[in-house]
Amino acid sequence: MKLRVIITLFIIYLFNTTCSNKISSNEASIPLDLVIDLRWIPSYENETQDSIEIGLKWIMSYLGAMLPQEFIKQTMVWSDENIMTLDISKAGFSSRAERTWARLLKHYKNSQEYKTYKSMDIGQFVLLSFNASWHYYAITAASPNLTSFQSQYEFDSDSKLVFLPGRSGVTSGLRIVHSSKASSVNRIAHTAEEGIGENINDFKKQETEVFDIMPNGQPRFAVYGLDGNLKVGGNPLLSRAGKPAKCMWCHESGVQLPFRVINKYPLELANYKKFNQLVNTQNDMLDNYYNNFLPRLDTFRNQKNLHYLAELLYITYQTPTTMRAEGELALLNIDNDTLHLPIHMSYHHEFKFLKNIVSRKTLDSITNLHTFPTLTSRETTVNEINLLVN
Repeated sequence: MKLRVIITLFIIYLFNTTCSNKISSNEASIPLDLVIDLRWIPSYENETQDSIEIGLKWIMSYLGAMLPQEFIKQTMVWSDENIMTLDISKAGFSSRAERTWARLLKHYKNSQEYKTYKSMDIGQFVLLSFNASWHYYAITAASPNLTSFQSQYEFDSDSKLVFLPGRSGVTSGLRIVHSSKASSVNRIAHTAEEGIGENINDFKKQETEVFDIMPNGQPRFAVYGLDGNLKVGGNPLLSRAGKPAKCMWCHESGVQLPFRVINKYPLELANYKKFNQLVNTQNDMLDNYYNNFLPRLDTFRNQKNLHYLAELLYITYQTPTTMRAEGELALLNIDNDTLHLPIHMSYHHEFKFLKNIVSRKTLDSITNLHTFPTLTSRETTVNEINLLVN
């Protein structure tokens, strides 16, 4: 009983400190522009304002927002059928994250698109905020280097799990996973070393993928290079992990079990079972941790299966259906009948109800409004956009 009381008090403390202003008096006097108008263009039948809101709540949560129940109706307000006003100051971000948001929103609003439409496409907003690794790192306050990340946790040498080449669902090479000693959610952390070598004796680490848990109970992902500093994502020659956004796509707000069937490797069965037990225990801890928030937070996370609505926000932007393309062209009074947009794909490979896909590149060449480069949503790219460098 005493332990439960302590945990509950700790959670309340985290909630209050995360949502409060933790800035100096000088900084507090500077107002932050944290409001932006987002534009929704339907992409498929039965897409609704409600589905857009749920998807955006997931995205905000992935970025660390608490989304307190008392402010949720003020966070997302529809000014008309297709325009939502998003007030990030009501979403329950830390003051540090809000300052990062203010810088990003300034760039978003200076775009040709925003000046033309007086709003930003919600799909592009998600891509630039969640799927752009440098922006994700800044908003979530990821540790700048591997040393600072590891120094926050006590990693258990006994929990090391070695995936030999061909035995990991993430990499074809050797993979070494370390887990922290965690008696509470804020102590959960994992690292995964990727590199070259056929066995543990000749292994040479090239990069490290990590995650820990943010105060709102969502995992925070990062990838560090050989120099120990943050990088855009996993090297595709070493790993299929991709960018942090792909990590979340796979983990789905929790700790992930190994993909391979452990019974296939009887010599390593004991270690795999031990690791699986650890994962299940930590996921139970996460569930209990979040359940203590329920009276104070929006309830969208109660339906975990609806997280796909977050993925649809950026997927329908990157791979627009003819329905969406016609909506974008209509905003510019462009007659689609005279263009005959070519069909790029008959349907989307993940969401088959997204039919008659046209090329985003072709569509952008017609509208000529999208001033930000097209991002890959999950895979590592060489020239990743970073609007925070200046």
